[in-house]
Amino acid sequence: MRTIAASLLLVLLLLSSVDAIGKQSDARGQAPQATNKGGNESQNPEELFNTAKDLLRKGQLDEAQAILKRLADAYPQSPAVHYALGLSYYGQDKYKSASEELGKVLALRPEKEIYLLKAQLDLRRNAPEEALQTCKEAIKVAPGSGEVYVMMGEAQVALGKKSEAVDSLRKASQLGPNYAEAFVMLGDILSGDDKLGSTQEVVDAYSKAMEADSKHQAGRFQLGRFLVKHGKLAEARKLWEGRTSDEDNTYPNFIEVLERAENLQRAQKAIAETPHDPKALVQYGLTIMAGDAWVVDGRQEKALPYFKEALKLDPKNAEAHYALGRCYVELANSPLSKDPGKLKREANNELAILKQLNRDLASKLQDYISKGPGGLTGTPVNLDK
Repeated sequence: MRTIAASLLLVLLLLSSVDAIGKQSDARGQAPQATNKGGNESQNPEELFNTAKDLLRKGQLDEAQAILKRLADAYPQSPAVHYALGLSYYGQDKYKSASEELGKVLALRPEKEIYLLKAQLDLRRNAPEEALQTCKEAIKVAPGSGEVYVMMGEAQVALGKKSEAVDSLRKASQLGPNYAEAFVMLGDILSGDDKLGSTQEVVDAYSKAMEADSKHQAGRFQLGRFLVKHGKLAEARKLWEGRTSDEDNTYPNFIEVLERAENLQRAQKAIAETPHDPKALVQYGLTIMAGDAWVVDGRQEKALPYFKEALKLDPKNAEAHYALGRCYVELANSPLSKDPGKLKREANNELAILKQLNRDLASKLQDYISKGPGGLTGTPVNLDK
């Protein structure tokens, strides 16, 4: 959830629009006006409203709300008052109350920016149906807005209506060819479901996102992951080399996904060329086994036969004993393990053999047995180092 500090910053940024709404409302006689400039502050709504805005700027939200609630009761037709009150709730992360106040503003002043803010609040408070309805109302006011269709797409995704979301985002991309977010969201949805669009459309969506972004980062790493998934490693590597930033908020990061795939490709080539080479078998098994420690996907079971085959070819191969010991440790730590005790004993057996063959690898395996695979980075071990 957004922190209060971040929400307050947004409130400060949005306060200028309170003044704009107030000025436009003044012309219609809807803003609170001074009725007795010679009276006390409680009888001067204009001064009260300015005081409330100053309190909002200072972050004194409770004090501002107390004044704005009084003004809202006295001037229910003032969109500026309802908007300012909504912002005060926003600053406290009270999204439902903020949304309700923005709804009152829209009943008086239906404007695209306010529809978008209300829909965003509705999504944050897990009310996607209301967000979707808000977007539908916004389209009536701003039928040519790509932003509205993007927000609609977000609401539809939250409701599980992916096909409808794709339609909304396609519309958004047509209306705003320079709107990178629409292309990124479209690519994200299509890449997760082959039935919604073609592989080429996914590539096109992410590529257009990069074109629309001044730093060419939008969608870059998502496209890279998609290319890796489809075995296009050379194209994925070019994307990485052409980056303008290393920032990647998805884990595992794109570069890790790419390097794992490249390592596996090299190991596959080596084992194809020398299928009876114990070293190639061990390295291939370790590459298969590389990954996040908490992910259970059966990769250890797939790697196990390669280590055993290497030991059949060379029973005293220290690297194979080390790899097999690691594999047993990871299998023992798996939540699907049926007999972790037996697997740990197997790991210790490999350790005992290693102590006679290679003390350095024995020390590494001992450390791995003691600490478990929780520290595994996902990068394959290079036994040449």
